[in-house]
Amino acid sequence: MKKRPHAIHLTLAALLLVALCWGCGQEAAQEPAAEAALSQEELGKYSHGIAAREMRFFWTLQGDNIDVKISAPTNGWMGIGFNPDVAENMKGANFLIGFVKGGEAQVVDHYGTELKKHKEDEKIEGKSDVSNVSGSEQDGQTVLEFTVPLDSGDAKDKPVDAQGDTVVLLAYGRSDSIVLKHRFRAILKVNLSTGEHTVLKIK
Repeated sequence: MKKRPHAIHLTLAALLLVALCWGCGQEAAQEPAAEAALSQEELGKYSHGIAAREMRFFWTLQGDNIDVKISAPTNGWMGIGFNPDVAENMKGANFLIGFVKGGEAQVVDHYGTELKKHKEDEKIEGKSDVSNVSGSEQDGQTVLEFTVPLDSGDAKDKPVDAQGDTVVLLAYGRSDSIVLKHRFRAILKVNLSTGEHTVLKIK
């Protein structure tokens, strides 16, 4: 009989833990999804699109080129990278980084020179391979559109195999200064031909 209060206390503690865990599960279920299906209206003229939380990546393959559109809830810079040496790092990736300032869109071709650094292609014996640049910035939302070749022949750009898996890096920052650290970053594995993809990491 002396052990009974102890058993009651253990039972109550177990019930409390179950209730707490149930509450945790409910809270986790309310977290925003990593990605969401895009409507045809959102895709517009683009063949494929991916929503990585609040950032969007749209694209269409046009022969040897890829037409790209990226958007994010920022008045600062946005960027997309293709095929780093290692998915978690920047080294070896072809980056297209841009912003809208004074109503004019700018996109610069960069190359991942180190694990956490990149430099403009034209400053490291490469060349700029981005064209058809346009964009807008309105109500805290920035949109950039541009075209890049799948294989530019530039030593600072890796060829992209549209039929295979491509590692895609997405990021945006708070200001137009591209030297400042990103506010958001996503790592995707994408088949650019079919649109099939996997979100590897979002932070």
